[in-house]
Amino acid sequence: MPSLLRECNFQKIGRSNPILASQGIGGDLQPIRYLPDCRTTGTSCAKTSKSKVGVPERVGCEVEGSATLFKFALEEELVDADPTIGAKALPRQTEGHHTWTSAEVAQFEARHPIGTKARLAMALMLYTACRRGDVIRLGPQHVQDGRLNYRQMKNQKGKPNDLSIPVHEDLKRIIEETPRKHMTFLVTEYGKPFSVAEFGNWFSEKCDEAGLKHCSAHGLRKAAAAYLAECGATTLQIMAITGHRSIAEVERYTREAGRTKLADGAMAKFKPRTT
Repeated sequence: MPSLLRECNFQKIGRSNPILASQGIGGDLQPIRYLPDCRTTGTSCAKTSKSKVGVPERVGCEVEGSATLFKFALEEELVDADPTIGAKALPRQTEGHHTWTSAEVAQFEARHPIGTKARLAMALMLYTACRRGDVIRLGPQHVQDGRLNYRQMKNQKGKPNDLSIPVHEDLKRIIEETPRKHMTFLVTEYGKPFSVAEFGNWFSEKCDEAGLKHCSAHGLRKAAAAYLAECGATTLQIMAITGHRSIAEVERYTREAGRTKLADGAMAKFKPRTT
């Protein structure tokens, strides 16, 4: 039973916290009148999460959302204790963004020919394995002596990662044949730089136009790493392109590529059983 009867308006945290917003907390809803029973302990919260092993994503949202809610309640002196302390969200098991296949890349290229902004955007990500936050900042000034030199946006304030990647001949051709008037290769329809979110939404629309609703910008980064592995690039060579710092993150691509080649070799030894 609820132990708190004081009315409280959680709109200001609902707008800034997507986890709470997804659970109907905040936004344009009516003020919340009750908080969960504050006699609940962190141990019981942990037991609840463990009992829902089949739905880790849902449990993760519940634990994170409740923790944020009670933190706010403590600051406002609406509760005396935080029952979420000690409760941990279960690890979320997901394959992440879909990795583009060669057929999907060809399908996108058929819909967006060379000379279009969409084709340039795809080529920049495919031939450099860069992230959305990096591709929107790249421009002619980053190309010097046939190499693309840039600092990755991720961790740039803590542990900056500077990359120098040879410009692939296909990418060079696409850049040369795409009209541009700005300091960055990619700009909005108003000639302004993209924000990360704006670019992600815009590129998703271009994927939709090509009939690739399940594809995304980040999936091209994964596709680039996977293709390099299929071509025989070593883990360290792939890391020099993607900027990964952990070998484990990249070995997944090399393992998958190696498994494919091993399967091809195995089937080649499979002698026909019929004549």
